[in-house]
Amino acid sequence: MSDQARKTGSLAYRASKASVAAVRKAGGANSASIDLRGEIEHALSQKKVGFNELPTDGYTQYNLYATFRPMGSDSPISLRLAALNISNEDARLHTSFLKDVAPLPGRNIKISVDGKF
Repeated sequence: MSDQARKTGSLAYRASKASVAAVRKAGGANSASIDLRGEIEHALSQKKVGFNELPTDGYTQYNLYATFRPMGSDSPISLRLAALNISNEDARLHTSFLKDVAPLPGRNIKISVDGKF
């Protein structure tokens, strides 16, 4: 790449500098009527940045999911509960153009009902 392209912050140069490293590990347990799952997502800090780009801190998020089927595995109704970002971590996606103004959601809980007919 030419020195001029580096100085002007060309997209190709910025893309080559981005090294987004995130790891997601999940595990769970299943039965006929209940599914439980836990998830850990870890993103490393991003300090090697391109022209006109700010560094991003790393983060670790913990998520839990539960599904209850009241009539067993063939139940037409499922009740779902998700607890996301349990530790209320301030997380920002390095690849987002809005990372400095719009972080990922903080601690939140979702409850839903799924029905098949």
